[in-house]
Amino acid sequence: MWPFLGDQYKPDSKTGDVAEHVLFKNNLFLHRNNWLENVGIVDSSPVFGDPKFAFAGGLKAIDYLPSNLVLIKNKGLIIELLPNDKTGLIQSLNLKEDILGNPINDVPSIGAIDPRE
Repeated sequence: MWPFLGDQYKPDSKTGDVAEHVLFKNNLFLHRNNWLENVGIVDSSPVFGDPKFAFAGGLKAIDYLPSNLVLIKNKGLIIELLPNDKTGLIQSLNLKEDILGNPINDVPSIGAIDPRE
């Protein structure tokens, strides 16, 4: 039994096509079998390991402060604009702060929280 059945199993409802031109890489998975290989979207360079959250299952963002810094610190990706896209997202792809308001350095960490050392 797989741990989840999410959007990766749902092709486009109008055409039945699987998403094309999707960049899906550098995502953190707890275990290697947490993402199936025979689905439409496959991570081209996944990261595996336990981020060791402060309180997994909690209701506050701070509950998900990772302590396994070797796994995630400065290992995120800088997201470039798509080819021919002059606008990007409304809030930009180059965030200056994480979800807690911590400044993000030149190289972000993996996840919504960029932990301080």
